Amino acid sequence: SGADFPTHLHSGFKAKGNFTTKQNKRGQAVMAYVVSLVKEIARKRRLIWDLSKADFKKRFVGSYFGVVWMFVHPIVTVAIYYFDLFFCFSDRV
Repeated sequence: SGADFPTHLHSGFKAKGNFTTKQNKRGQAVMAYVVSLVKEIARKRRLIWDLSKADFKKRFVGSYFGVVWMFVHPIVTVAIYYFDLFFCFSDRV
């Protein structure tokens, strides 16, 4: 199974009304491609896990708060956006 999306599957059609046989076959081909990608990821899950662990260790080697910051940073960012949007800009919207 290839890593690139097959070019013959996305010709830019827009579905209006009932699906034709050609569109149905195209949808089936896209679904088969997605299923093959999921199966490929499942087969290589050990490699993905090992590479992720290696990247994680390399990124935070020698950093005491690096691992903690990786989880705290997104939470702090969302909290800041929440505060800004719901308290600072609530009167203006």
